[in-house]
Amino acid sequence: GQLHGLLFGSEELRQQAVEEAAAAVRQSSEDKRDGQRAEERAAQALSEAAHLKRLLDEQSAQAAAERSVLLDELAQAEGAEDAMEVAKEAAESRKSSLEMQARLEEVTASI
Repeated sequence: GQLHGLLFGSEELRQQAVEEAAAAVRQSSEDKRDGQRAEERAAQALSEAAHLKRLLDEQSAQAAAERSVLLDELAQAEGAEDAMEVAKEAAESRKSSLEMQARLEEVTASI
């Protein structure tokens, strides 16, 4: 009876050890799957971040190009404005020289 108890007890312990080992293996493979899922999610997030960065880089390059065009247009507009100012001054100067010439002619004619 005692021998049977020892054998049965040891069989029970063996069975328990087998179940615990099986549970540990299951847990380990679940952890591994969870780890793989986490890695996949991390890789996906990195990929999305890289994509967003590319989009931002493209947008900022486009914005820089547009800014450059706007600055060129502004410089041209300012240049045109300066040219108009010079032309206006030249016209005023010409007008006053024509007025002086007309007065000179009047004076000369009255002599």
